[in-house]
Amino acid sequence: MVVFGPSVVKFVGLGFLCGLIGSWLLTSSTSSYLGQIQLHPLIRAPKEGVLDVQHFSEHGGHHEGETLLVDELAKVRPVFAFIFTSATENETRAAHIKSTWAQRFDGYLFFSDNNDTNLPAFALPNKKGWAFTRSAIAHIYDNFRQNFTFFMKAHDTNYVVVENLRALLREIDFKEPLLIGRSMAATQGTIQFLSDESGYVMSRAALERLAVGIKTNVEACSESDAAADVNFGKCAIAVGVKLIHAVDQDKSDLFHPLTPWDILKKFLETINPDPTVFGSDQMTKALTCCSDQSVAFSDLRGAHLYMMEYMVYHLYPYGIIHEPENYEKVRLLQSAIQR
Repeated sequence: MVVFGPSVVKFVGLGFLCGLIGSWLLTSSTSSYLGQIQLHPLIRAPKEGVLDVQHFSEHGGHHEGETLLVDELAKVRPVFAFIFTSATENETRAAHIKSTWAQRFDGYLFFSDNNDTNLPAFALPNKKGWAFTRSAIAHIYDNFRQNFTFFMKAHDTNYVVVENLRALLREIDFKEPLLIGRSMAATQGTIQFLSDESGYVMSRAALERLAVGIKTNVEACSESDAAADVNFGKCAIAVGVKLIHAVDQDKSDLFHPLTPWDILKKFLETINPDPTVFGSDQMTKALTCCSDQSVAFSDLRGAHLYMMEYMVYHLYPYGIIHEPENYEKVRLLQSAIQR
């Protein structure tokens, strides 16, 4: 297990998000609340369950003009995202990923079963599972490896806080073969594979080793009917890639295979199995369910993504400053630019 320090940009929305959305969504079904909430002005009324969207700004909300630090990180450690989807989900899922967090990466590409220049999506010959992942890794290696230092693999049900990902990677050497995410199985302290649902990020060196292993048919990297995440872990270990379980300085996970409200619900159940008798002290403790520096959540679709956008990038508690030293760094950098 590797512990990473505080992020360059901390978001005050995530802890509050767990409490606010959790209390609401735990009593409302996903299917019903889409018709009840007030849609953001940039989201027109849904037709047959499809939200018609326009693009949000690159960073969004009050963070416009406050991104000098993460912008500098992007220059020295550009990160590419490749996102798995399908043609049937282009409008219901992938379009909303493109409209929200995907645009904060330095480059991104959807992998699907059909080409789509609007997303953009690239069709792979294999439809699913480990074979699909193998093809995606080979394509990324052939076309993008020289332009980026890290590569994040995600699904069309993920939400990624890209700035926190940049903070996580800021002191990691992309020349080291590393695969970073959430451990799902370990034997005698050795991680066997990472969660596919929560996403993971690999260094350029890891991408190169994985692609070569796939292209040369290393036995552990060959086609198999086993689950994609299990096979990916076997292949990574076989070609010398180190698997890392990412946590913050408080040992809280950064990659989550659940929604924030599902995490909150599970956390509350560990405190008290009876949800009708929670005390205020228990609820306050529950707000620590997720790291302030969380990178990715899973099982989020459609309106969920825009709720996350609002809570992370638009809701702003006036006068609260996280990591004041960063504001001084920004001030000095702005002064240098003006000169």
